[in-house]
Amino acid sequence: MHIYSLIYKNTICSKVEDVSIKDLKHLYKNGYGLGEDLVEHLSKVRISLYKCPKSNFFFYIPSNLEGDATYYKQLELRNKNYYNTDSWEFFKAKKLIHRNEKVLEIGSGNLSFLRMLKDKTSNLVGIELNDTSVYAGVSEGFNMYNIPVEEFSKTHNEEFDVLCSFQVLEHISYNNLDSFIKHSLKCLKNGGRFIVAVPNSSSIFFKEKQLLKYYTNDSSFKLHCTTLALNMPPHHMGLWNENSLKSLVKKYPIKVKSIHKEKLAHFRVNLVRDILISKASKFLGLKLSKFLCNKLFSNEFIKKYFKGDSILIEFVKR
Repeated sequence: MHIYSLIYKNTICSKVEDVSIKDLKHLYKNGYGLGEDLVEHLSKVRISLYKCPKSNFFFYIPSNLEGDATYYKQLELRNKNYYNTDSWEFFKAKKLIHRNEKVLEIGSGNLSFLRMLKDKTSNLVGIELNDTSVYAGVSEGFNMYNIPVEEFSKTHNEEFDVLCSFQVLEHISYNNLDSFIKHSLKCLKNGGRFIVAVPNSSSIFFKEKQLLKYYTNDSSFKLHCTTLALNMPPHHMGLWNENSLKSLVKKYPIKVKSIHKEKLAHFRVNLVRDILISKASKFLGLKLSKFLCNKLFSNEFIKKYFKGDSILIEFVKR
């Protein structure tokens, strides 16, 4: 049975690879704040990665693998930094929002962005499916909704100047993406802006999908395990980059206004260098590769020339 592109109607997507559940469990076992038990239910599931050849959008099949509320609650309990309070995209998006505009955030998480905007506008609404976050938001005076955007859009048609969604799109399964985007845009006024941030799958540490033979230290190894584990089901269902995000204008009534890419964080530097050493070692051997990469690729060089975690794109509704 063929799987067709979300954007290009008659384009057939191709299978890139199958996911080894054994390898996935190994990543969860060794990653920060994870654990094999979080993916035990996938033991008998066959997971495959597909690619749209035109948009360069990668996605996982089957589509019913999205993590449920229990899965995300466990991630939050095991890793106190799971929800960032000072994410790069929050600061970037705040600069794009004008004073007193009416803003809807889909996926408000720990409310950090809504709190950040309070000095710029009081017209703030959040959609969040986590009951605890909704209760906390209401107690702080925010207008919160604990319903899917498909339901919310029925009574909030063309109401908002700005719609924000940070680190949400990649969690939505292929079968549900079209509905999510369509109903999100229904909430936005014509001329309003849709601000989206997702992990940038073009970054080297997302593209290097196999564990390395060499790591500088255990921290680098654990970071790579965590990065790979959380970039697959049940956590991430889609892998986005600049091309796939820009391709959304082909299907939906939006146009690109601006694109912003996060700089490489300092905690990623050792992992990036380890990946470079691993690639070079295939031709030069490990000892010489370590010497050359440590000599040539300083921390400053790596942070300057390698992409960071996220990409933010600002669309305008037509």
